[in-house]
Amino acid sequence: MHLLPAQKLNSAIDSLSEREKIIVKLVQQNLPTQVISERLNISKRTVQGHRWRIYQKLGVNSEEELRQKLNGSLVI
Repeated sequence: MHLLPAQKLNSAIDSLSEREKIIVKLVQQNLPTQVISERLNISKRTVQGHRWRIYQKLGVNSEEELRQKLNGSLVI
């Protein structure tokens, strides 16, 4: 069975952990890594690790690609 692009995106979003979904939401708000780390009380390195896994799961390479792919979709 082949998934349509929207189904693939929904499946990829569903594969994100709850923390990753929170970080995606904050990235969608154009918040820098430093601010995200302060809000979540985690290190910048941890935020960067989450971003890397998000990018891998969603098949993107940057924040801009992430925003374009989600195109205003509400993740949480």
